[in-house]
Amino acid sequence: MALTVQKFEQIARRAKSVFINEASNAETSFVQALATTECSDGAGEDYMALDEAPQLQLMRDELQTEREGDAASSLDNDTYAIGIADKRTELEADRMGAIMRRVQGMTRVAARFPNSLLIRQLELGTGVNGWDGVSFFSNAHPDRGSGSTQDNLLGGTGVSVANIKTDLDVILQTFAGFEGANGEKTHGDGITSLDIMLPWAMRLPFSEVLGREVEADGATNVAFRDFNIRMHVSGRLSDANDWYALHTGGVVKPLIYQQRMPLSFEVTAPGSGQYVNQEIITYKVRWRGNFGFGHWADAIKVVN
Repeated sequence: MALTVQKFEQIARRAKSVFINEASNAETSFVQALATTECSDGAGEDYMALDEAPQLQLMRDELQTEREGDAASSLDNDTYAIGIADKRTELEADRMGAIMRRVQGMTRVAARFPNSLLIRQLELGTGVNGWDGVSFFSNAHPDRGSGSTQDNLLGGTGVSVANIKTDLDVILQTFAGFEGANGEKTHGDGITSLDIMLPWAMRLPFSEVLGREVEADGATNVAFRDFNIRMHVSGRLSDANDWYALHTGGVVKPLIYQQRMPLSFEVTAPGSGQYVNQEIITYKVRWRGNFGFGHWADAIKVVN
């Protein structure tokens, strides 16, 4: 069958429909739960307001104001794309089913990509600085209120059910103790909601800790009954024993999902040089943006 303009347009419309359907039905994303989405309208963005607001003070004669601190971070946008190509002869042979399956597979990979970037950002946290000038996960965050340091990179006691219960209790206490530059506790009187990012190897012991009302020895498990703790499991985490505790109830979540251009789909037109000179049609999926860090006091990494 000759590849007429009408035939090409039919292929392009069908491919776009496959893209939209597959992208909308992609796997549940961690991004919505763990990251604050920020729209970008340039090459990158500056984030100037991650430090804590000043305390209220007794007002005597006039309002006391504080200027914005020097804490800041910049996040440049990156471009990611994937493409597949078909020869004109394949299209003329009317192999629509095979072509659409390739488009579907490509879109599925692209739709999952933000999850992959989010996990990568978490794992980069021990080597990439946050807004306060030290690694996002570090035992040396400067406490600009007292002059001491604070720690969100904790050593775990192990991966058993008993170990996890112990470490979760330490984490909740640690969150409650974080202090801001204003001298106040960062999380007020403590947190009641927590997201946990786990490797698959730790799914079962965590499920036991969070899901059982009665322990194996008959004791009642009430340690975390008053806390809303949500489990997220990923096979992309490179270490089978390390995990992350993330407080997502703040003004900004622990991670920033900066989006310059959403996931888009393109097909080369019949008049393009590639089609005319090589008789090849390309299907392309593209996304532009980046991931960055929010406030370090909203995240703890546990290293076993």
